[in-house]
Amino acid sequence: LDSLSTRVLEYSVSTHAATVDEVTLWLKKNVAGTYTNSGLDNLSTDEGSVEISDTNYETLNLTIGDTLYYRFTATSGTLTDSASSYIAINNKAFAVSNEGILSDDLTMNQYNLESGEVSADGDESGEIAFTDPTGFTVINGANISFVPVTADYFETIGEGVVTAREAFMAGETPLQTITSLSNGDTFVYRAVRDILDGSGTVTGSETVYGILKIGSVFITTVDGETVVSFEIENMEGD
Repeated sequence: LDSLSTRVLEYSVSTHAATVDEVTLWLKKNVAGTYTNSGLDNLSTDEGSVEISDTNYETLNLTIGDTLYYRFTATSGTLTDSASSYIAINNKAFAVSNEGILSDDLTMNQYNLESGEVSADGDESGEIAFTDPTGFTVINGANISFVPVTADYFETIGEGVVTAREAFMAGETPLQTITSLSNGDTFVYRAVRDILDGSGTVTGSETVYGILKIGSVFITTVDGETVVSFEIENMEGD
């Protein structure tokens, strides 16, 4: 839906000789909806472009699976003509999919959600680290927060960037430390990361949304030492 707001609708009007008095943009939700005025005034009667964010499209309460229909109507005296089209609102696929094992073993107790890399204690690439008894916490100043959702949350609406974002925004207070995990625990998360140029200079930031799922939690004993580990699967995109 964020990408929908930045979509630009272009139009042009031509007549043989008549003067066009007014151009109006109308919007509706799905085929069964009723067109309503977009709230824009003084549109060019020749040609122009409209960014959807400048309209009142939010009043339609669009969501994944809906279709936004739009119609430009030109009026000349008592005559009108119109042209219509539509934009289907689909979920956006995740760009990254990773899996790994996080453990209280200091050689594999950190995890990077973007790369899927498991690293040793103190490695600066880690974004989360194992915490007792079976959990994780955000480290190295990473700007990441998690919101729990039910394990079946995405079964009907589908997994994707948009539904992850909506779940995050509508969820509980975001957390940066989570303990006592068990198999099937599911979280949505938001990560804000720096964008670096070739010399390592920060040129901006990007925000991604994702899903993190906990797999098996297991305890092993090696040389008399007990090690607690759990499986992680995560997906994210912007």
